[in-house]
Amino acid sequence: MRVITVTTTGKIWLFSDSLVIYSEISGIFVTVYNAFTQQNKKYMEKVIINSYEDFEKLVGQQIGVSEYVELTQERINLFADATLDHQWIHIDTERAKTESPFKSTIAHGYLTLSMLPHLWNQIIEVNNLKMMINYGMDKMKFGQAVLSGQSIRLVASLHSLANLRGVAKAEIKFAIEIQGEKKKALEGIAVFLYYFN
Repeated sequence: MRVITVTTTGKIWLFSDSLVIYSEISGIFVTVYNAFTQQNKKYMEKVIINSYEDFEKLVGQQIGVSEYVELTQERINLFADATLDHQWIHIDTERAKTESPFKSTIAHGYLTLSMLPHLWNQIIEVNNLKMMINYGMDKMKFGQAVLSGQSIRLVASLHSLANLRGVAKAEIKFAIEIQGEKKKALEGIAVFLYYFN
């Protein structure tokens, strides 16, 4: 393979038929885009965290990017049933074609947000825990509606980390992107508390 570009930040190598990213911040993080795999499928090893010290090395760094997940109409309907939010813009596909400015049903904003834990778990694995608690959200805002059938992914970085008497308070700066769209579905800072053994 032919090297196109080499950058020093994060030790990134770009090759003609694949993209390989190596980071030795905590172990080895590898992302590969290979032109010979179906639809440029992305292969990513999870970032492994075993201690507060492992987490600390990632402050200010992008942790990773998840795979895309499709928000199907079936998933939207199930979320509507679970939350009792049956507004027609989400579930009435025929009416949406004619009356909605999107010409399609759209996912609930909170459905998009609720995918965060699933997508986060694709990026990182935190071991040696007693428990983990979702502490809250900060500066969270919606940017663009996700149409039924569109796919989303998570891009996450470690914004800050604090040691609260042995509890790791991690602030994760995140963006949920829509495949093929420039504008993000939503972004913000998620706060997690990790209780290490």
